[in-house]
Amino acid sequence: MSICRILSSSPSTFVLMARTTLCIFPSVLEASRAHSRTVAMVLVVPMHTTTMVLEVSVIVARNESGEVKTFPVADQEFHPTANQVEYVLCPTVLDEAMQQKANDIAIRTAEAYDICGLLAVELFVTADGEILVNEVAPRPHNSGHHTIEACYTSQFEQHVRAVLDLPLGSTELKVAGVMANLVGAEGHSGDVVYQGYDELLGEPGVNIHIYGKAQTRPFRKMGHVTVVAKDRDEARKRAEWAKNSILVKSK
Repeated sequence: MSICRILSSSPSTFVLMARTTLCIFPSVLEASRAHSRTVAMVLVVPMHTTTMVLEVSVIVARNESGEVKTFPVADQEFHPTANQVEYVLCPTVLDEAMQQKANDIAIRTAEAYDICGLLAVELFVTADGEILVNEVAPRPHNSGHHTIEACYTSQFEQHVRAVLDLPLGSTELKVAGVMANLVGAEGHSGDVVYQGYDELLGEPGVNIHIYGKAQTRPFRKMGHVTVVAKDRDEARKRAEWAKNSILVKSK
């Protein structure tokens, strides 16, 4: 499920969930008008708005024997206009108590779904210290791609271990990791070309993953780059440089 950002700062809003998108409206009237333009409405409920200071992700692994492990909490940064994740950063800036709270919520969510495999749980952290579930995905997830290089066990290996009911691997971080999504450039649609790709191949700590999609379009996820380093600030700086060094365009 995806979520539309809050459209009003009013203390009371209303939610419309149509297809797989959750939209928040300032009134029932506006929600009902939007419903008239959708195929099906699943839910309209009153909500209270709150100030979100951070969005984080916890990936939970659970096997048939009931063993559960979580990957370290990862922070997410969003593109200012595309409303999609631009960077995933690990370790998180949250303190240990908040990390434990996020992990506990993610585990309870996975157990409620009786998950076997992976469940990615995306969470809002509010200004008053609340943690709210935003979105779940029962699969390897974009917010866990950094685990390939940064953790002892990647999310993909862990998923296989879980569904085969094997012992789960260590999710400990080896190094700080920052993942940057590589998306189609604005103004480009058609057969894809990755300009600047070759120049990055020799850079230490820079790991490029291309998804093999033949066609690009603006903001389509076409791959990602993960940068690992001794500390998060260094990884974040180099990840932004690497992301900006590759232009995903059409021929």
